[in-house]
Parts: sequence; structure tokens; C-alpha cells
Amino acid sequence: MLPLAAWTCFALTACSKSSSSGASAKPLLTLSANSTVGSTIIVDSTGRSLYSFVLDAQGEATCLSGCAFVWPHEYIKGLSQSQLGTGLSIADFGTVTNSDGGLQTTYKGHPLYIYGNDMETAGVWTVTGNNIENGHWFSAQPNFSVFIANNKSITGADSSYLTTSTGGTLYTTTATTPDASLVAYKPSSSTINVPAVLADNAFAVNGAGVLTYQCSVLYTCTSDAARGDINGAALSNTTLVLVP
Repeated sequence: MLPLAAWTCFALTACSKSSSSGASAKPLLTLSANSTVGSTIIVDSTGRSLYSFVLDAQGEATCLSGCAFVWPHEYIKGLSQSQLGTGLSIADFGTVTNSDGGLQTTYKGHPLYIYGNDMETAGVWTVTGNNIENGHWFSAQPNFSVFIANNKSITGADSSYLTTSTGGTLYTTTATTPDASLVAYKPSSSTINVPAVLADNAFAVNGAGVLTYQCSVLYTCTSDAARGDINGAALSNTTLVLVP
């Protein structure tokens, strides 16, 4: 028979092995079907929705200071694939350093936020920040066909326009032969999902897999080197696609 000290050591060792081989940690970010939004959204480990802001057209937070008290920045240091739920890829996440020096996690180039006025009841969070403030905020979603940007410093006006899901500016053209720098935009899925301020039925994917808006083909421009660029708007008969 083992001495008492040996049994104590054995028991502690067994307990330690049991706890270390338990269930893996809960993912920090996951996908969740949300009936209020009508789509799958990205939530944190508590089930709270993350959001994107259309004024962040160039991939850096413009919601700072007092704005950030209502819309706190989401930042996860050292985020890895093992911390993401099924359907999310670490390749879509990054980190941006904002003008105030703060760090913020991004998804497909969009800085991520939470909404201070969302409320939790019995473990379920509201998603009241979706499509508020004149359609400037939207719950983060993995399958947007298009997104929206508003960049007054570039356009000189408070007007929103369409972008790709990753923030690249979209255009339409009335030119009989589109400029060679225009590339017809093919979304990753034929299923239409757009921010709530837009109407799904205004968009369609044609037989060539190209996205159209109100029957007009949507294009990206190879001259747009950086997120937020609108160089295509200078082309003949080519315009930004303004959101009503």
C-alpha cells in the first residue's frame, strides 16, 4: 500500500491532468443567426454584437473621444484562428492603429465596435445599434454583398456610396465601352445580403456572376490603390453609386 503522502501526490496529479484535458476555451468571436437583423452576425464570447461604421471609409476609426464612449472599440490582442468560431477565418481579421494611438480589431478592413446601449436579458443581447444614426452603423456580418462608405474629406459632401464587402469603392458607368481600368464586380456569393438601409431586391447577380444595382453593372477600379480611394469617379461617364 502507498504511503499517505504518495496517495496525496497521486490524487493531485490526477486532478491536474483532468482539468487540463477538459473542454477547450469558448471562442472569443463567433457567428450567430439573428432574427432581428435577419442574417448571421459576428458576436463576442458573451453573444454581444459587433458593429461597423460607414464613416471609417479608409479603414481607420473616425468614432473617437466622446463617440467611443457610446461605441467602445473592440480590440483582441493576438487573435488567432483557434479563438474563432466555425465559419470565421483569421485571414479576415487584422489590427489598425487609430489617430489617437489606440488599437482596434478589424474585420475585412472594417474597425469593429460594440454598442453601449445594447442590453442583455437572460443571456440574450439586443442588436439595437443596427441601421441607426442615418444608416451609419451596421452589425458586423460575414456575407455582405456590398457595404457602404461615407468619406466627406474626399467627396466633400455628406453622402454615402456603395463599396465592396471589403471597402473597395464601386462605380457605375454609362460609357458604351467602359474604361479599361474598370472591372465588373463579382461577389463571393450569388445570395444577396446588403446593409439594412438598402433594399435586397435592388441588387441582382447576372448570369456572368456580376453584381448589378438597379439594373446597372457595378465595377471596381484598378486605379484605386488604397482603401477609400475614388479615382474611378474621374473617368468619363463613370460615377460613384450614391445611396439614397
